[in-house]
Amino acid sequence: MPSRLHAFTLVEILIVVTILAIAATVAIPSISNGYDSIRVPSAARMVMSDLLYAQNCAITQQQRMFFYLLEDSGNRAYTIAYVEGETQPVSGLTYANVKAEKDCDMTVNGKAVKLLKQPAVQSRYFVCFGPKGGEGPLARTKLSSLKAGSSNITVFGFDSLGQPLKADGTPCLDPIELTFTSLDGGITQKLIVTPITGEISVP
Repeated sequence: MPSRLHAFTLVEILIVVTILAIAATVAIPSISNGYDSIRVPSAARMVMSDLLYAQNCAITQQQRMFFYLLEDSGNRAYTIAYVEGETQPVSGLTYANVKAEKDCDMTVNGKAVKLLKQPAVQSRYFVCFGPKGGEGPLARTKLSSLKAGSSNITVFGFDSLGQPLKADGTPCLDPIELTFTSLDGGITQKLIVTPITGEISVP
């Protein structure tokens, strides 16, 4: 007598498909959050590396360097720039004019501004967050706040000793805190610039 072939019924197949769909719905956000828990701290360390480079340039060149947070229609980026012999940051640097500048030298309000070169690629600093941040960690990260103490700021710098400066060029006596978050706000990472010593850390 021939053996009977065993097969799944349509109901059994539908049950399995439904279970897999539910499992995928639960697992995919968890995987995404897992990636963000790596990306956000990585983005903070990338910015820390740039700040350490700016601080080192300020010391070796004996020239004050300033970090500018630039914003345009919700897009955020930063640049690092200086004006030879100036003790204060230049006003008038914007997201649009730094983005449009392909060289490292530009004139803003009659002053010759030099944009610091990124050491790896030798192009001017114009680093974007979010979807405009390319395909690296910055693409999934936003710089949600920049503060000195409890005050929101957009500019700070380093003097020739590597000490942090306020936007008016005077020593910053409050910790400077940069807060990075994932695009959905689920992951947060801080970067701290310590007053006086200028120590930069990602706790």
